[in-house]
Amino acid sequence: MSIGKEGEKLFAQLMRGQGVNVTDVSGNCNYWHKDIDFIIDNGKDERTVEVKNDSRIYKTGNMYIETANPRSAGGKGWFLFCQADYLAYGDAINKRYYFIRLKELREYVAEHYLFLREASTYDGSRGFLIPLEDVADLIFFTLE
Repeated sequence: MSIGKEGEKLFAQLMRGQGVNVTDVSGNCNYWHKDIDFIIDNGKDERTVEVKNDSRIYKTGNMYIETANPRSAGGKGWFLFCQADYLAYGDAINKRYYFIRLKELREYVAEHYLFLREASTYDGSRGFLIPLEDVADLIFFTLE
């Protein structure tokens, strides 16, 4: 099982443990182009969530925000086409998820992109490294 799928499974378990209704739409082709993994419902409202699972954040303290991916349509990274309400950014080692409103994260990147460090991965994706401490005020919920 991939680190991404493991993270999605753990996310769903943890959310259900909080009494939240969780619908996995990651295998539903109607959500692929929106890059949405889950619909969550707390009894008051429904929201969509994209889950990212990172095996290095425990060590680096950085989120990797993908802006380019040669394997995606148009070469765009998930950050540019994701339509989820929330990003649940997972620390795969400590089994912790940081919830950020995607709209607020986009505003942060738009305001700071000239100062953000860029990085690439072995498979050709590119993106920004954003220290968690720099966006601490955007994290409205931590799930463990």
